[in-house]
Amino acid sequence: MLDEHVTLTDFSPERMFYLTLEQGDKIRIQCDVTGEPIGFQLAKEPNTVILIDKSDTLSFVEQWTVPSDGEYVFYVDTMGDHASVHLKVTKE
Repeated sequence: MLDEHVTLTDFSPERMFYLTLEQGDKIRIQCDVTGEPIGFQLAKEPNTVILIDKSDTLSFVEQWTVPSDGEYVFYVDTMGDHASVHLKVTKE
């Protein structure tokens, strides 16, 4: 579904990735970071209702069931100088 490697810096501190998901989908979110800790949010568009919020993290794995059909945004950001992020979302 999603397998992205991104570099976040003080000049480019955030990235957003969009996926259209269906109610009942079971997904696995895996994030691994090298460098400064990052913030991660998963939100539903268009109202940007935040469903998962993690701050100051270097890695996590989250299993999650999609509550309703729609477009979801996966957001990563850093307040530090540099973070290399591998974000992977797979369907279970």
